[in-house]
Amino acid sequence: MRFLRVLVVVALIASLGLNFILYKKYRSGRAIITLNGEGITRRDIDGWLEQQAGPRAKALFVQRVLVNQEAKKQGVLPTQQEVEEEFARRREENWQFARQVDMNPWMAGEMKKQIQEELAKIRLMAKDVPVTEEEMREEYRQNPMRYDTPNKARVNLAVVLDASIIGEVRQLLQKKDPPVSPTVIMSQYVNKVVFLGHENRFTFMQPFGNNKVNAEIFKMQKDEVRQFPPGEFARQGARAILVRMLEKIPGKKADLNDPKVKEQLRIAVASRRWSPWQEKLVQLWDNAVFYSEDPNDKRNIEMVLFPDRARAEASR
Repeated sequence: MRFLRVLVVVALIASLGLNFILYKKYRSGRAIITLNGEGITRRDIDGWLEQQAGPRAKALFVQRVLVNQEAKKQGVLPTQQEVEEEFARRREENWQFARQVDMNPWMAGEMKKQIQEELAKIRLMAKDVPVTEEEMREEYRQNPMRYDTPNKARVNLAVVLDASIIGEVRQLLQKKDPPVSPTVIMSQYVNKVVFLGHENRFTFMQPFGNNKVNAEIFKMQKDEVRQFPPGEFARQGARAILVRMLEKIPGKKADLNDPKVKEQLRIAVASRRWSPWQEKLVQLWDNAVFYSEDPNDKRNIEMVLFPDRARAEASR
């Protein structure tokens, strides 16, 4: 009787496994897009992606795994909070980065993984480089603006592409009760005005202790609207820039006892004499236990990560 129960359990597990395999096979072969009766399957897309980007994608994933494994082993893997803070900083300070995120929100997860890998690589290269307190203090004396928190002015910044609507857009920005949102303005003037920054909020920076940078912006009062020349956006067809002041946030001098500031200083000093990253990556790769179902993967990955070495070995 007990033997019979064991057979039933084994048969049930085998049946579930077979059903799962069949489901996966059916799912990959099922049309996910249909045009005039002709289907495009997930297998079609995956196969094309594998052919186009397979070796490079595998190499990038291999490098990411090696970096994260070593960073975790050495105790320098960035926390999720640190990654989120760096992601938010880039989104605030770099309008191109913010626009990319806003236009492609599904990419945010991958961008955060890239940030984690970048921070981990930097920390691994800096880890074993000796740095003295005096070197860190000197680094701050030479470059205080890199470590002080800058003054910030958060604004709505409209890039106006049609000169005939400058006055109309300015009037809309000046409305206070209630204020007109950038989204509404862009919907009224499609392809004629664009607001920059995450959620249409742009941040101007002013180094702490230097009131000459972006001086005209920082003179503005809350809710004030001003027109500026197109500047760098003239090449993209801008005819004017309109700015509505939202808030100003004062900066502050860096606290040299703050662990985050000290880490930034230590890495800056270490970067002047750390070994090239490629040397570290070669070491991690050579010490890794590698297996792949595809016998060509190892050679292809090495051609991406270490092309010079791979070509030299192939020519022997």
